[in-house]
Amino acid sequence: MTCYACETNDPMPFTCKFCKHEFCAEHRLPEDHDCSGLQVFKQKKQEELRKGKKVSIIYSKKVREQKWYEPLKQKIESNPNLYIGVFLLALLLIMLLTF
Repeated sequence: MTCYACETNDPMPFTCKFCKHEFCAEHRLPEDHDCSGLQVFKQKKQEELRKGKKVSIIYSKKVREQKWYEPLKQKIESNPNLYIGVFLLALLLIMLLTF
């Protein structure tokens, strides 16, 4: 396939999610090929912000909602001492419930 920006042949081209054209590795990012679809996307998001709608800036079509426990999970995973504390707390609760 040929790159839409530089017209070089690329065996594994990248498809832009905004303009749907195929690009080589050098021009795969929207900023590298002056993507017109990216400008439309940004304008659409600006209009939604002006209207007061909740805007999530995610490029993919799937929007994953964060569950209530995700921030706690990330905090525990980033601090090994919290792993130990949560484990000991769970162990204490188990011991208290069994007696």
